[in-house]
Amino acid sequence: MLKLRTLLIFVVGALTLSSILASLAQPLQEVNARSAFEGLGCTRCHDGGRAPRWEVLVVRFISWGERYTSIDEALRRETRFESFDVLRERMASNAGKSKDDPQVVFVFDYLKSVFERGKGAPPTTVTITNTITRTITAVEPRAERTVTLTELRTSVQTTTITQVNWPISILLLIIGLVVGGIIVRFLISR
Repeated sequence: MLKLRTLLIFVVGALTLSSILASLAQPLQEVNARSAFEGLGCTRCHDGGRAPRWEVLVVRFISWGERYTSIDEALRRETRFESFDVLRERMASNAGKSKDDPQVVFVFDYLKSVFERGKGAPPTTVTITNTITRTITAVEPRAERTVTLTELRTSVQTTTITQVNWPISILLLIIGLVVGGIIVRFLISR
């Protein structure tokens, strides 16, 4: 009876710990990639007006992964870029960097992994809404009146995505089992 209870505590603890670790690992990678994207100065153009914002890029790469067999095919059909390498070279040049710069490589490796995730398991739906409001106030000197122009631009993009990273999930499950075993041994030894 004690062994069954110990085994049950071990399994529940391991599963709980591994699910917590798995939920923390994926967002951390995206946060780091987004930070590198911003650090390169990409947000000067990728502001939602001239070029899509980070969130929209991620969703697009995932949706392209669902529809296309290769990232080069997706770029040829969906953008003006002939290949992923051409895109990376052009964007690196826009940022004043080499395409082999570690930050550039990190961001584009992340986007490539996002594309591959799009080929994953059953999808869920995500909607991203971008609203840009810009107000310009000008005083006309001769007419002595103030003119205020307000521009409101809203775009909505809905796509289906899935983010399952099996190798990391399995690794985290193993780590959870090991840590769970240590915790159970500690509890039994008391």
